[in-house]
Amino acid sequence: MAIRRVCAVVVNWNGGEDNLECLASLERQGELRDSSVFVDNASTDGSLEAVRERWPDVEIVANAENRGYGGGNNQGLAWAIAQGVDAALVVNNDVVLPDGQLAVLAAALDRDPDVGVVGPRVLDRDDPSRVWAAGGRLTWRQNLTTLRGHGRADGPRWRETVRVDYVVGCFLLVRREVLERVGMFDADYFAYTEDVDFGLRVGRAGFRALCVGEARALHRASSST
Repeated sequence: MAIRRVCAVVVNWNGGEDNLECLASLERQGELRDSSVFVDNASTDGSLEAVRERWPDVEIVANAENRGYGGGNNQGLAWAIAQGVDAALVVNNDVVLPDGQLAVLAAALDRDPDVGVVGPRVLDRDDPSRVWAAGGRLTWRQNLTTLRGHGRADGPRWRETVRVDYVVGCFLLVRREVLERVGMFDADYFAYTEDVDFGLRVGRAGFRALCVGEARALHRASSST
C-alpha cells in the first residue's frame, strides 16, 4: 500500500515551547502529513493552552491524568487509525524534523511491503554533529538493548539504511496495517522500553524495521524526565 496520508502523534507532559517547535516542523513536511493529534497528559505548565492557541486545527486529546508515553500514544494512534491514514508517525514533542524528511521515510515504506516500521538517524538536537541513535539492537545481555551510534560523531556509517531490531520510539513511522495486526504500545511500561517491546512484536509478526540513515531528526533526549 502506497504511503500517501500520514497522521503525526505527539504526546506532551509539560513540554513548554518544544511542542510549538515540533508541530511547526511537522507542518512544514507538506501534504504527506495529513493530520496531527496532540495528546496532553495533564500538563500544568500552560503548554496545552499554547498549542490550542497556536495550532487550532490540530486534534487535541486532553487527559485528566498522566497516562504515560505508551498510553498517550495509544490514544493518538487509535485516532489516527480511525481516520484511515496509511501510516502513523510517533514523534516526541522534543523532536524537530528538518524539511522533507517525512517524504524520505515514507518512500522507504513504499519500496518494500515487508517493511513495517522505519525511523531516521536521530541526532542530538543540542549538538547535531553527534548521533543519539541510528536504530536499536537487542543484545539480551549486559543492558539488554543498545542504541546504534549513541554519542558517536555523525558520518557516512550512520547515513546508510540498515535493518534494526527496533526503531527508537522518539520518532518512528509505522504502517497502519502493522498497528492493526500487532497492536499498539504496551502501556504498562508507562515510560521507556515500550519501543523495544513493540519492535519485538513487529518482528515476530513478519515485518522488518529499518533505520533510514539518509533521513534525520533532531532530538533533545529525556526532556520529560
